[in-house]
Amino acid sequence: MKSGPGTIEYLSRSSLALQLLIFFNGVYQILFFLGTLGLFTWKAVTLPYPDTKLGLEFFLVFAYEFLEAIRLFTGSRGNKIEHIPSLLAFIVLSLFGMLANIYLGWLQVYVLRIEFIINIIAIVFVGLEVVITIITMIRIALS
Repeated sequence: MKSGPGTIEYLSRSSLALQLLIFFNGVYQILFFLGTLGLFTWKAVTLPYPDTKLGLEFFLVFAYEFLEAIRLFTGSRGNKIEHIPSLLAFIVLSLFGMLANIYLGWLQVYVLRIEFIINIIAIVFVGLEVVITIITMIRIALS
C-alpha cells in the first residue's frame, strides 16, 4: 500500500490467533454437543440414572451450548471491531463456560473417561482464549 498525501493507514489491533481459536472452538463445540448428547442417551438407557438428575444434566448441556454460541459470537465480534467491553463480556462468559465444563467433566452423576477428556479439551480452548483476549485488550488499550 502506498503512503503519502490523501492516504489513510490503519494498523489492526485485533488478534488473528484469537480469531482462529474462536473459529476452531466453534467447530469443536458442535462436535462436543453431538458427542455429549450421544453419551447422555447411552447413559440414560444403560445406567440407573436418578430421574430428576438426568433431566437437569440434559438441560445443562443445552444451556451450556447456548452460552457457548453467545460467548463465541461476542468474542469474535469484540476482536474484529476491537471493542474492549465486548472482549470483557467474552471473558466473563468464559468463566461461566468453564464452570459448566467442570460440572460436566467431574461433578455429574456418571462421568465417563471420554467426557472427562472432551471437557479438559474445552477448558484448554477457553483458557487459551482468555489469555489471548487479555493480551489483545491490553494491545487495544495501549494504542
